[in-house]
Amino acid sequence: MLRRSVLAGLALSFAMVALATSADAALLAPGTSVVFGDVFAAPATLGGALLADTGTLFFNTTRFQGSYFMQVWSDPGPNLACSAGPCIDILFKVTNAATSLDGLRRISVADYGGVTFDAGSVFCPGGTLPLTVDRSGALGSIIGFNFNVLTGGLAPGTSSPIFEIQTSGTTFTAGSLSLINGSTFTDSGVFGPKVNDPPPVPEPSSLLLLGSGLIGLGYLRARNTQRSGSALFAAKMSVGRYASEAVR
Repeated sequence: MLRRSVLAGLALSFAMVALATSADAALLAPGTSVVFGDVFAAPATLGGALLADTGTLFFNTTRFQGSYFMQVWSDPGPNLACSAGPCIDILFKVTNAATSLDGLRRISVADYGGVTFDAGSVFCPGGTLPLTVDRSGALGSIIGFNFNVLTGGLAPGTSSPIFEIQTSGTTFTAGSLSLINGSTFTDSGVFGPKVNDPPPVPEPSSLLLLGSGLIGLGYLRARNTQRSGSALFAAKMSVGRYASEAVR
Protein backbone atom coordinates (compact mmCIF):
# COMPACT_ATOMS: atom_id res chain seq x y z
CA MET A 1 0.00 0.00 0.00
CA LEU A 2 2.83 2.36 0.88
CA ARG A 3 4.61 1.50 -2.36
CA ARG A 4 1.45 2.25 -4.32
CA SER A 5 1.13 5.64 -2.59
CA VAL A 6 4.76 6.49 -3.35
CA LEU A 7 4.32 5.54 -7.01
CA ALA A 8 1.14 7.61 -7.23
CA GLY A 9 2.94 10.58 -5.71
CA LEU A 10 5.85 10.14 -8.11
CA ALA A 11 3.50 10.07 -11.09
CA LEU A 12 1.69 13.18 -9.86
CA SER A 13 4.92 15.11 -9.35
CA PHE A 14 6.25 14.18 -12.79
CA ALA A 15 2.92 15.11 -14.37
CA MET A 16 2.87 18.52 -12.66
CA VAL A 17 6.36 19.37 -13.87
CA ALA A 18 5.76 17.98 -17.38
CA LEU A 19 2.62 20.08 -17.85
CA ALA A 20 4.22 23.24 -16.50
CA THR A 21 6.19 25.66 -18.65
CA SER A 22 8.99 28.00 -17.64
CA ALA A 23 7.99 30.82 -15.29
CA ASP A 24 10.78 33.19 -16.30
CA ALA A 25 9.48 36.71 -17.04
CA ALA A 26 5.96 35.67 -17.99
CA LEU A 27 2.54 36.61 -16.70
CA LEU A 28 0.39 33.70 -15.55
CA ALA A 29 -2.51 33.38 -18.00
CA PRO A 30 -5.83 31.69 -17.06
CA GLY A 31 -5.71 27.91 -17.45
CA THR A 32 -1.91 27.65 -17.35
CA SER A 33 0.68 26.10 -15.04
CA VAL A 34 4.37 27.04 -14.82
CA VAL A 35 7.42 25.81 -12.95
CA PHE A 36 7.75 27.94 -9.84
CA GLY A 37 10.89 30.03 -9.76
CA ASP A 38 10.36 33.79 -10.07
CA VAL A 39 12.09 35.75 -7.30
CA PHE A 40 11.25 39.39 -6.57
CA ALA A 41 12.76 42.14 -4.48
CA ALA A 42 10.58 42.88 -1.45
CA PRO A 43 8.30 45.92 -2.03
CA ALA A 44 9.77 47.61 1.05
CA THR A 45 13.20 47.70 -0.62
CA LEU A 46 11.65 49.43 -3.66
CA GLY A 47 10.01 52.19 -1.68
CA GLY A 48 6.62 50.50 -1.33
CA ALA A 49 4.34 51.01 1.68
CA LEU A 50 2.54 48.46 3.84
CA LEU A 51 -1.23 48.97 3.36
CA ALA A 52 -2.74 46.07 5.34
CA ASP A 53 -1.56 43.17 7.51
CA THR A 54 -3.51 40.24 8.98
CA GLY A 55 -0.90 39.68 11.67
CA THR A 56 -0.17 36.06 12.63
CA LEU A 57 -3.24 33.84 12.27
CA PHE A 58 -3.65 30.12 13.03
CA PHE A 59 -5.23 27.11 11.32
CA ASN A 60 -6.21 23.79 12.86
CA THR A 61 -7.71 20.78 11.06
CA THR A 62 -7.75 17.07 11.88
CA ARG A 63 -4.64 16.55 9.72
CA PHE A 64 -2.56 19.71 9.99
CA GLN A 65 -2.08 22.80 12.14
CA GLY A 66 0.06 25.90 11.91
CA SER A 67 0.14 29.63 11.26
CA TYR A 68 0.12 32.14 8.41
CA PHE A 69 0.06 35.83 7.63
CA MET A 70 -0.85 37.97 4.63
CA GLN A 71 0.06 41.55 3.77
CA VAL A 72 -0.85 44.10 1.11
CA TRP A 73 1.89 46.39 -0.18
CA SER A 74 1.93 49.23 -2.67
CA ASP A 75 4.51 48.60 -5.37
CA PRO A 76 5.86 51.70 -7.16
CA GLY A 77 6.61 49.60 -10.26
CA PRO A 78 7.06 49.28 -13.07
CA ASN A 79 7.17 45.49 -13.26
CA LEU A 80 5.82 42.80 -15.54
CA ALA A 81 2.29 43.02 -14.12
CA CYS A 82 2.23 46.76 -13.44
CA SER A 83 3.35 49.05 -16.25
CA ALA A 84 2.78 52.21 -14.22
CA GLY A 85 2.60 52.14 -10.44
CA PRO A 86 1.70 52.19 -7.76
CA CYS A 87 0.02 48.79 -7.93
CA ILE A 88 -0.91 46.20 -5.33
CA ASP A 89 1.35 43.30 -4.23
CA ILE A 90 0.04 40.48 -2.03
CA LEU A 91 2.60 38.80 0.28
CA PHE A 92 1.93 35.77 2.48
CA LYS A 93 3.66 32.91 4.27
CA VAL A 94 2.44 29.58 5.71
CA THR A 95 4.08 27.51 8.46
CA ASN A 96 3.07 23.87 8.99
CA ALA A 97 3.45 22.97 12.66
CA ALA A 98 5.67 20.05 13.72
CA THR A 99 2.61 18.47 15.37
CA SER A 100 0.78 18.11 12.04
CA LEU A 101 0.04 14.62 10.71
CA ASP A 102 0.32 15.68 7.06
CA GLY A 103 2.28 18.00 4.87
CA LEU A 104 0.45 20.54 2.74
CA ARG A 105 0.06 19.51 -0.87
CA ARG A 106 -1.34 22.79 -2.17
CA ILE A 107 -1.84 26.40 -1.12
CA SER A 108 -4.29 28.49 -3.13
CA VAL A 109 -5.45 32.11 -3.01
CA ALA A 110 -8.37 33.96 -4.59
CA ASP A 111 -9.92 36.14 -6.05
CA TYR A 112 -7.56 37.23 -8.85
CA GLY A 113 -10.01 37.29 -11.75
CA GLY A 114 -9.82 40.37 -13.93
CA VAL A 115 -6.23 41.32 -13.07
CA THR A 116 -2.88 40.43 -14.58
CA PHE A 117 -0.20 39.20 -12.22
CA ASP A 118 3.17 37.52 -11.80
CA ALA A 119 3.60 35.02 -8.95
CA GLY A 120 6.87 34.22 -7.21
CA SER A 121 8.59 34.65 -3.87
CA VAL A 122 10.49 37.36 -2.05
CA PHE A 123 14.25 37.05 -2.32
CA CYS A 124 15.29 35.64 1.06
CA PRO A 125 16.85 32.36 2.23
CA GLY A 126 14.80 29.48 3.62
CA GLY A 127 11.39 28.04 2.96
CA THR A 128 10.17 24.97 1.07
CA LEU A 129 9.56 25.96 -2.52
CA PRO A 130 6.59 24.59 -4.48
CA LEU A 131 7.15 22.73 -7.72
CA THR A 132 4.63 24.62 -9.80
CA VAL A 133 2.18 27.51 -9.71
CA ASP A 134 -1.05 27.47 -11.70
CA ARG A 135 -4.03 29.68 -12.49
CA SER A 136 -7.57 28.43 -12.91
CA GLY A 137 -9.28 28.61 -16.30
CA ALA A 138 -11.98 31.00 -17.53
CA LEU A 139 -11.77 34.01 -15.19
CA GLY A 140 -8.46 32.84 -13.70
CA SER A 141 -9.53 33.77 -10.20
CA ILE A 142 -7.58 31.07 -8.29
CA ILE A 143 -3.78 30.84 -7.98
CA GLY A 144 -2.40 27.53 -6.71
CA PHE A 145 1.07 26.67 -5.39
CA ASN A 146 1.76 22.91 -5.60
CA PHE A 147 4.40 21.21 -3.45
CA ASN A 148 6.41 18.05 -4.08
CA VAL A 149 4.41 15.17 -2.56
CA LEU A 150 7.47 12.88 -2.79
CA THR A 151 9.20 14.91 -0.09
CA GLY A 152 6.06 15.32 2.02
CA GLY A 153 4.82 18.56 0.48
CA LEU A 154 5.12 21.44 2.88
CA ALA A 155 6.11 18.97 5.58
CA PRO A 156 5.36 19.25 9.30
CA GLY A 157 7.83 21.60 10.97
CA THR A 158 8.56 23.58 7.78
CA SER A 159 7.50 26.90 6.26
CA SER A 160 6.84 28.18 2.77
CA PRO A 161 8.85 31.07 1.38
CA ILE A 162 7.24 34.49 1.53
CA PHE A 163 5.10 34.32 -1.59
CA GLU A 164 4.70 37.55 -3.55
CA ILE A 165 2.01 38.16 -6.16
CA GLN A 166 2.59 41.31 -8.18
CA THR A 167 -0.70 42.50 -9.69
CA SER A 168 -2.09 45.17 -12.00
CA GLY A 169 -4.67 46.14 -9.36
CA THR A 170 -4.43 49.52 -7.68
CA THR A 171 -6.69 48.79 -4.67
CA PHE A 172 -7.50 45.71 -2.62
CA THR A 173 -10.54 43.94 -1.20
CA ALA A 174 -11.41 40.70 0.61
CA GLY A 175 -9.79 37.49 -0.63
CA SER A 176 -9.30 33.88 0.49
CA LEU A 177 -6.46 31.50 1.40
CA SER A 178 -6.88 27.69 1.25
CA LEU A 179 -4.54 24.96 2.57
CA ILE A 180 -5.13 21.52 1.06
CA ASN A 181 -4.16 17.89 1.62
CA GLY A 182 -6.17 15.20 3.42
CA SER A 183 -8.41 18.01 4.70
CA THR A 184 -8.91 21.63 3.69
CA PHE A 185 -8.68 24.88 5.62
CA THR A 186 -10.00 28.13 4.10
CA ASP A 187 -9.86 31.67 5.41
CA SER A 188 -12.12 34.04 3.44
CA GLY A 189 -11.14 37.07 5.50
CA VAL A 190 -7.72 37.81 4.01
CA PHE A 191 -6.87 40.06 1.04
CA GLY A 192 -7.01 40.09 -2.72
CA PRO A 193 -6.62 42.70 -5.48
CA LYS A 194 -9.68 44.65 -6.55
CA VAL A 195 -10.43 44.85 -10.25
CA ASN A 196 -9.83 48.42 -11.41
CA ASP A 197 -13.15 50.20 -12.01
CA PRO A 198 -13.96 50.88 -15.70
CA PRO A 199 -14.93 54.40 -16.85
CA PRO A 200 -18.47 55.23 -15.69
CA VAL A 201 -21.26 54.54 -18.20
CA PRO A 202 -24.43 56.67 -18.00
CA GLU A 203 -27.48 54.76 -16.82
CA PRO A 204 -30.45 54.47 -19.24
CA SER A 205 -32.41 56.99 -17.14
CA SER A 206 -29.51 59.44 -17.36
CA LEU A 207 -29.34 58.98 -21.12
CA LEU A 208 -33.10 59.57 -21.34
CA LEU A 209 -32.79 62.79 -19.37
CA LEU A 210 -29.88 63.88 -21.54
CA GLY A 211 -31.85 63.10 -24.71
CA SER A 212 -34.91 64.93 -23.40
CA GLY A 213 -32.79 67.95 -22.58
CA LEU A 214 -31.31 68.05 -26.10
CA ILE A 215 -34.77 67.75 -27.64
CA GLY A 216 -36.01 70.57 -25.41
CA LEU A 217 -33.11 72.80 -26.40
CA GLY A 218 -33.79 72.06 -30.05
CA TYR A 219 -37.46 72.95 -29.64
CA LEU A 220 -36.67 76.24 -27.89
CA ARG A 221 -34.17 77.16 -30.57
CA ALA A 222 -36.64 76.42 -33.34
CA ARG A 223 -39.35 78.38 -31.53
CA ASN A 224 -37.07 81.38 -31.04
CA THR A 225 -36.04 81.22 -34.70
CA GLN A 226 -39.71 81.15 -35.73
CA ARG A 227 -40.50 84.12 -33.49
CA SER A 228 -37.56 86.09 -34.88
CA GLY A 229 -38.71 85.36 -38.43
CA SER A 230 -42.29 86.46 -37.67
CA ALA A 231 -41.10 89.68 -36.03
CA LEU A 232 -38.89 90.48 -39.03
CA PHE A 233 -41.74 89.82 -41.44
CA ALA A 234 -44.06 92.10 -39.41
CA ALA A 235 -41.45 94.84 -39.37
CA LYS A 236 -41.03 94.66 -43.13
CA MET A 237 -44.80 94.84 -43.65
CA SER A 238 -45.06 97.91 -41.43
CA VAL A 239 -42.30 99.68 -43.37
CA GLY A 240 -43.98 98.87 -46.66
CA ARG A 241 -47.34 100.14 -45.48
CA TYR A 242 -45.79 103.38 -44.21
CA ALA A 243 -44.07 103.94 -47.56
CA SER A 244 -47.29 103.39 -49.49
CA GLU A 245 -49.18 105.88 -47.34
CA ALA A 246 -46.40 108.45 -47.77
CA VAL A 247 -46.62 108.15 -51.56
CA ARG A 248 -50.34 108.74 -51.46
